[in-house]
Formats: sequence, C-alpha cells, structure tokens
Amino acid sequence: MMPNYKLKYFNFRGRAELARLVFAVAEVEYEDIRFAVEDWPKIKPTTPFGQAPVLEVDGKPLAQSSAIARYLGKEYGLAGKTNWEQAQVDMIMDTMEDILTPMRAIHFCKDEQAQVDMIMDTMEDILTPMRAIHFCKDEQQKAELQKKYQEETLPNYLKGLETFLCGNNGGDGYFVGSEC
Repeated sequence: MMPNYKLKYFNFRGRAELARLVFAVAEVEYEDIRFAVEDWPKIKPTTPFGQAPVLEVDGKPLAQSSAIARYLGKEYGLAGKTNWEQAQVDMIMDTMEDILTPMRAIHFCKDEQAQVDMIMDTMEDILTPMRAIHFCKDEQQKAELQKKYQEETLPNYLKGLETFLCGNNGGDGYFVGSEC
C-alpha cells in the first residue's frame, strides 16, 4: 500500500521544492500543505525542530529538506543504485546547498548585523564576494564585484557540476547512473 504523504511548507518554492519535484518525477500523489508566513508562529511548535519543511509519512514527521529529498529519492529509485552512485548524488546535493545557503541567508535576513553574522558563519569561498557586493557602498565597484561573481565565482561551481554531468554518459541528463 502506498504511504500517505503530507508535505508542509510555506506558500512558495524554497526548501520544499526539491521534494515536490521528486514527487512529480516519481508520479506520486501527496498532499501539498502550504501556509502563509503569518501562520508560521502557530505552526512552528508543531514541527520536530521548529523548522519547515516537514514531510509526514503515514502521520510520522520527517524534518530537514535534504533528509526529505534523500528519503524520497531512495523510495522512488532516484538516489543511485550503488553506494558510490548514492555518494555522488549526495555530492551534487551538497554542492547545490553550498551555492544556495548564502543566498537564502542574505535574502531573508532583515537585520544587518545578523546578516553579517550569518555570512561569517557560511562558506568563505562562496560568500566572500557576495559579502563584498552586499556591503559595498560604491556603485561602480559594486557592479564590478557583481560582474566578477556572476562571470567567475558562480560559473566555477556550475562548471564543476557540468563537468560531472558530462562525465556521466556524455551528459545524458543525469548526474549519476541513468536514472538520477
């Protein structure tokens, strides 16, 4: 019997989107429970760690977006067939997290000092140029820093991902094996 899935997250893509994509690719039905940011204070205490998303599987909660995605990937054959392929899938997921984490922190933080603290706690090789861009007061220099980030730093990560993709069966659309 197919499990009963309920995915609970804010009414936007964010950290739940990967789980939604896995459900779509696997053609699995689930209840997509989206809530407004204003409702979060009431919902937060009902989650395992005070965070979203949460996936309920037959009424049992599973938190943490990467854990949810990995669980669903394994359940529906999208996480690699061997331990080596699974490790490669984890590598791609972790690389994407390295790219997205600083952007999320900067985007959602309204307090400038807290923003600085979050940036300092995140990967220096990615964030150094983003921090410089964010706090730069000189508009010309800021434009130059943005250009460098967009043309050098981020493409370096994306090139690594592309090289890895192309190294798997000539880049047939899958990072690992022929199904994930």
